[in-house]
Amino acid sequence: MHTHNSQANVSPRATGLINMKFVGNGNDADILVADELSFKLLVKKKSISIARLWILLIN
Repeated sequence: MHTHNSQANVSPRATGLINMKFVGNGNDADILVADELSFKLLVKKKSISIARLWILLIN
């Protein structure tokens, strides 16, 4: 899923993951239930070039 920056601004958006499952509801349509404790925002880590990584490893 994506999240909005705030109630007033859409961007920048962030991506989040959450566990969800469908739960039976008798003869009616199943209900999608989210485990709110499992919610995690994905965080972009700083990228590093292979050359820079090699320099860091050998020093």
